[in-house]
Amino acid sequence: MAEKPNIKELAKELYLKGFSLERIAEILNKTVKTIKNYKSQNGDWDELKAASYLNKSGEDKQNIYQNFIEEMRLAVKDIR
Repeated sequence: MAEKPNIKELAKELYLKGFSLERIAEILNKTVKTIKNYKSQNGDWDELKAASYLNKSGEDKQNIYQNFIEEMRLAVKDIR
């Protein structure tokens, strides 16, 4: 019998890959509050994410920066 995937670990993996909490909730069919609870129960998500960004090559960092800028532009557009 196949082992049931650990939803909390899946959520963490998606977060470390750059998915937003909202998108993770959508993918895993959970509420955003549930994903936030997972994140707060294991408080190292942000540190691990930051460490992974610091270990990226220069080109990867540029892509991350461009993605961040685009996300901020879309967020501001949504607010307006």
